[in-house]
Amino acid sequence: MYTDHSHFLPALSSERAMPVLPGLSLDDFMRRTRVYENSSIPIAPQLRRSALIGTLFTALACTGLVILPPLRVDLHGLDVNWFSGLNRILDSSMAWIVYHTWLDYVEGVFLLSVIPLSIITHWLRRGPLWQHVCVCVYVLIGVLNLLAVLAMLVLVLTNLLFWIFVALIGLTLALGILYAMFARR
Repeated sequence: MYTDHSHFLPALSSERAMPVLPGLSLDDFMRRTRVYENSSIPIAPQLRRSALIGTLFTALACTGLVILPPLRVDLHGLDVNWFSGLNRILDSSMAWIVYHTWLDYVEGVFLLSVIPLSIITHWLRRGPLWQHVCVCVYVLIGVLNLLAVLAMLVLVLTNLLFWIFVALIGLTLALGILYAMFARR
């Protein structure tokens, strides 16, 4: 409501007499803020565990890449004609591993890349968003290495298990014959 009475209006004061309120200016506020994507946040324990397991699988894949080429000839001696389809897959995958040396370099880079990633994330404890994405990518690489290692193990173990089965049957027959020969006396 409009009035002509001056005693209802606030008193005019100089700027020096105004009290200073505690707080931040907009400039101070902008200096103290950070972009969310650049702030360091904790890495989830499950993601950390998965990355460490991925490191283990990458190390196993690198070990397999080192061990399998010299064993190629020995593993070829395990071939059983009944598993000819599996043996062709085993031979072709072994040849692919032996003759594609870039695979050794890629696996080596993946294995060595965990060192700087671990250092800059404080041993996979905390980091900004882009480091979380790098840890997730490393988990996916570990899963792919797990699949590669399991595929090679399945191919090699089918032949090994067949020969173990044959050896157990032969040993059982030999022990049965020996028992039949000496048990009557």
